[in-house]
Amino acid sequence: MSVHLFTGEEWSRKRGITQLKRDLRTRIRMPWMETQLDGEEFPMERFVEALETSPLFREGVILHIKRVEKLSDPNSLAERLKHPLPPEQCVIFEGEKLEKRGKLYQTIAELGQVHEHPRLDRRTLPTLANDLLRERGVRLPPQGLRYLLESVESNPFRLEYEIEKLSIYATRQELSLVDLRELLFHDRGGDLFACLDALVERQPEALRFLKELLESGEEPSKVFYLLASQIRAILMIQSLHTAGCSREEISGRTGDYPWRVAKRLQTAKRLTCEELIRLIHALHREDLGIKRGERQPEEALWALALEWSFPSDS
Repeated sequence: MSVHLFTGEEWSRKRGITQLKRDLRTRIRMPWMETQLDGEEFPMERFVEALETSPLFREGVILHIKRVEKLSDPNSLAERLKHPLPPEQCVIFEGEKLEKRGKLYQTIAELGQVHEHPRLDRRTLPTLANDLLRERGVRLPPQGLRYLLESVESNPFRLEYEIEKLSIYATRQELSLVDLRELLFHDRGGDLFACLDALVERQPEALRFLKELLESGEEPSKVFYLLASQIRAILMIQSLHTAGCSREEISGRTGDYPWRVAKRLQTAKRLTCEELIRLIHALHREDLGIKRGERQPEEALWALALEWSFPSDS
């Protein structure tokens, strides 16, 4: 029996588990039966039953226990793992974290392998992106990789999705920046950052950008919440800058790319902290209106754009 524990960053550990299962089925060619259990509602009897079912009915067993940190009695499970079992069985524990001094963690470390996955950040994401691009056979120019990383906002799930989408259109030729702007989610919202810049500067162009964005097919609710995220990021960066942090320090604290920190600082310099906070309050108000059913997402977007672009004197 093999025992594995995967902890840490969600995307990375799920990728590791998928690879483990694939390697297992490739290495040991036999029928495999997989059972998935949840740590919060963990039935010990079902766990034991899955392990001890006679191989007359199946050759291999994969037991995948998710949210291992939610187990109510990990010590009993640790004891059960010490019982000898056939080699054609694999037990996979998965969760955000597990107490290293606990009996279950130590038992898994003794009997099997522990795979800890640190959080992906601006330093590690380019390597991951290159790996995924190579696996999918997608070729990009150097500036194309930067554009892709800016589009996914350091989200590995989004990165994988976008690269999978690019692989459908990729040929033996390298994809150009024009291709990327046509294919990535960010490009349909390619004017999103221009819209944000115009909005925070209170320029009428924001209304045109917003109109084009919605007419291109973007979901109004998606645009609204992306806009809210951008404004909050600018507010945080401005706050750190005011506190005396350098660009490098801000980049380290926020996990943002240095060039994006520089861009957002330029935007923040045009505004006072009070103005940004007022925009946050407006976003919050419109967000509540959407959730309460008092506003349609598109109505909330237009209300916000008009209010900020043409503020009242009061």
